[in-house]
Amino acid sequence: PAVREEQVRVPTLTIAVQGDVPEAVLQAAARHLERRLLRVRGITEAEPSGLRHRQLRIEVDPQRLRASGLSLPEVVQAVTLRTANLAAGATDDGHRQRIVRGLIQANTVNSLRDLVVRPDPDGGALRLGHVAEIHDRYADDGVVARLNGQPAVLLRLHRAAASDSVRVNQAVRREVERVRRSLPEHLVVSTLDDSSLEVSRTTDQLYRSAVYGTILVFIVLWLFLGIRNALWAASGVPIAIAGGLLAMHLMGITLNILSIGTLILSLGILVDDAIVLIENIYRHVEEGASRVDATIQGTREVMWPIIVAAATICAAFVPLLLMTGVLGEVFAIIPKVLVAVLVASLIETFFVLPSHMADFGGLRPSAARTERPLAHERFGRWLTVRYARVLDVCLRWRKTTIAVAFLVFAGVVGGALATKDIVLLVEGDVD
Repeated sequence: PAVREEQVRVPTLTIAVQGDVPEAVLQAAARHLERRLLRVRGITEAEPSGLRHRQLRIEVDPQRLRASGLSLPEVVQAVTLRTANLAAGATDDGHRQRIVRGLIQANTVNSLRDLVVRPDPDGGALRLGHVAEIHDRYADDGVVARLNGQPAVLLRLHRAAASDSVRVNQAVRREVERVRRSLPEHLVVSTLDDSSLEVSRTTDQLYRSAVYGTILVFIVLWLFLGIRNALWAASGVPIAIAGGLLAMHLMGITLNILSIGTLILSLGILVDDAIVLIENIYRHVEEGASRVDATIQGTREVMWPIIVAAATICAAFVPLLLMTGVLGEVFAIIPKVLVAVLVASLIETFFVLPSHMADFGGLRPSAARTERPLAHERFGRWLTVRYARVLDVCLRWRKTTIAVAFLVFAGVVGGALATKDIVLLVEGDVD
């Protein structure tokens, strides 16, 4: 048995040429556009639909064939010889060799009509037009393309696997605009099924989510650490993202839905290291240490806990690298990007942030905080009072608190398993 792997190829863009014009005009315009689009960088193939090939049809009349004393094989042999593009020999001048080809190929209606089927010894000849009718038409391949009720030719464009669909489709649209100016006025060229539009919408949503996430992270940091410390903690985010993008480039990972989503997922994780470090430095300053001493001592104390915490997060995602097949290649993007970003964040936390905190950190001794508490300090005190009340109730009812926590956890997990189906791929997904 023959085994063949079928691959589903989705076109990046479809170009339609339509209009109530003679078919020859429509076909010529579509072929011209096809040649131009294949020159666009990133386009590897233009798959036509409704583009029929020109065909010279010979209809032999049986009665005239019998009257002339010819047989059908004789007619077939004569047409085959005159329509074949055969080499006539070669010439060699000692330096180069040239192939000689005879230009006797009959490829028009008139040349086929004049094609000699059987020469006459008296000087005449029996020609193909005496025994057959020749028609110039387009081959009927069973495919008819129409768009908005008009005859059309569709060109489904396929791009290279490593190319950017958005940039390639933009280049195709620019080329279409240039070609459109040279086409007859009754022809309309339109674009259909542009896959880059969905990619652009998705990436725009991801970029907006990244901006909103960064703003929310900064607000939370400002409420608890103050404006200056929040700025230093948030400044590590673009540095870590830049490091992650550099690692993605070195690993050959492009900006796609998974990689951008992983970057957004890491936004909240990236500032964890900075928060722990800043808070520990803050504590030493409150105890009366200078900024430089507090930075050195505070960084030294939390260095290994921060590294272990980052390693724990990496360990949770690294098993995705063990997956095989197509899904393994897809999901491998998540741990690669996340680990790269976390490593860049650790470098920024231990080599850049301490210097900033020592020189410009918004740190004040506890005495100064008592005299003139800032807005975020007042908010912290208000939140601490209410948190202490809740904590006091939980500690007085320890067993009840633990039981309620386990019941809530079991209820959430059980409810999810009972009501949600675990589906890896939904109908319509392409393997």
